[in-house]
Amino acid sequence: FQAVSPILDALDSNNNITYRLFRDATRFVDGHHIKDLDAVNRDLRKVIVIDWNPESVKFHPENMLQIPRWNGNDHDTALYDLAVFLKTVYATNVEDVREVLSYYRQFENPLEIFRGNQRKLLEQLENEGKRVQKEDNKLLGSRWTPFFLRK
Repeated sequence: FQAVSPILDALDSNNNITYRLFRDATRFVDGHHIKDLDAVNRDLRKVIVIDWNPESVKFHPENMLQIPRWNGNDHDTALYDLAVFLKTVYATNVEDVREVLSYYRQFENPLEIFRGNQRKLLEQLENEGKRVQKEDNKLLGSRWTPFFLRK
């Protein structure tokens, strides 16, 4: 508990995460600690469980964002990517997070796919912005023809 709190504080500097549940809030079933979301009394449309082990969320797999287990790699950016992912879900005011999670569940590394999707979206917006700017420049040029040159 104490080891992960500073990480959560850094990821959630605006205190958007209302409750932080740790191992003591799990159920021990068949030799595994299971995160039982029925016990948290929350709207499951707004709950994301982040874990590397699908067994730990087997009662509510639709609420799980499965990320690769950290193997000690100093170049691992999963927590940064996770922070951006969670901020994006929050900022877009998703009605049911399970729909987003369903899409990303099909990938082995959903955060990597999310990062790629974000990059593509930024490129698309940048290209769209350039196209609009060119159109605006054409219109602006035609509107700014001096009155004495107009026919």
